[in-house]
Amino acid sequence: MRAFAVSAFLALTLVSGCAQITDQMDGAEVDATPENASSVSVLETVEWAELNGLVSIVVRNPTARMLHRAEAVITVVNSEGEEVATSRRRVYEGPCCTAVDVPPGGTFGFYLYTGEAPGVVEDVQVTYKNMSWGAAGSGGGPVATATPVRIGPNPLGTLAVADVTTQGGPVDSAIVQAVLEDADGSLVAIISGTWTCFQSGPATRIKMQLYQVAPAGTQIRSVSVYPDDLRAQGGDANVLAACEDDE
Repeated sequence: MRAFAVSAFLALTLVSGCAQITDQMDGAEVDATPENASSVSVLETVEWAELNGLVSIVVRNPTARMLHRAEAVITVVNSEGEEVATSRRRVYEGPCCTAVDVPPGGTFGFYLYTGEAPGVVEDVQVTYKNMSWGAAGSGGGPVATATPVRIGPNPLGTLAVADVTTQGGPVDSAIVQAVLEDADGSLVAIISGTWTCFQSGPATRIKMQLYQVAPAGTQIRSVSVYPDDLRAQGGDANVLAACEDDE
């Protein structure tokens, strides 16, 4: 297994993907929205939190269909209703905001670094474009699950550790997300990154870096694995070369 990326914001390499839909998946229904169009009714925003300028958002699929892919457009506003940050104009490089394979009732996390002082953020608005849908259970392919192991401070901020297990074959590429919460169960932050080459067999231990110091008492609420298709984004060679290096 190789860590293609581990991120909260300003990842060491590349953060989880915001690629355009390049191939229509088998049986998928693609909403051919223009590049600048969006819809307000795709996913439900469940909760959001701000930690030293890092805004994290948990959204839920309220439909009876599998959401294969949707690009989120995130807008952060202050108490005056003024835009203070948006995923359309990020202050750092790297994509942040594509949901992949969210089942009915399932959740997904987004994050955006605002550069604002704590307390400035008043509201977060999320709309969507370039959506691809399928029937419930239409994801197919190998399945990967994750078990939280521990969380604690490190020199870069906060480190979350999890064990990932695959079933039905290896997973070439997956977005892995850890949702962090405080002692009262409220959202603290999302750690999200793209990883490659999860092999079948014993669990693979991964380390996920949050580049912020989490408050005392922060714990891992959940770790989710969303298998993603890097071949659709960058071609077979990108995935195969990465995985062959680990053999």
